[in-house]
Amino acid sequence: MDNVVNHHDLLRQQLSEQETASSQHPLMKEINNWEH
Repeated sequence: MDNVVNHHDLLRQQLSEQETASSQHPLMKEINNWEH
């Protein structure tokens, strides 16, 4: 069971890192500016 929990945490960490990386992209910043 611990293995499943560790895998879940790892996936969640990777997803949050991808979101952070994409939000730093200049085009993503521009789109965010349009939305606000």
